[in-house]
Amino acid sequence: VSPEEERRLAMRLAARSVVAKNTVEALQSGAIHGFAALVDGLVTRIRAEQSLDDTTAVVLTGALAPLLAEELSTPVRNEPLLTLHGLYRAFARNN
Repeated sequence: VSPEEERRLAMRLAARSVVAKNTVEALQSGAIHGFAALVDGLVTRIRAEQSLDDTTAVVLTGALAPLLAEELSTPVRNEPLLTLHGLYRAFARNN
């Protein structure tokens, strides 16, 4: 198991409960649940400001996106290689 996989597992375990039993778990839980609440809140505000309905897609990208997606109340699509897909399309369009 790589150190990165260990960190992800630790974060996933910490995310099970909002209230933690020690400092490390509290920091991990706060990072996951706090960021999930931030994303949910931003999506709600953006949808209201732009007059978008709940069918508008929300896309997550990045290494921790699957972990975060589990904690969101907003339905999301995970695209871990979004940047690479965009770069490929730009390259293909120009060649």
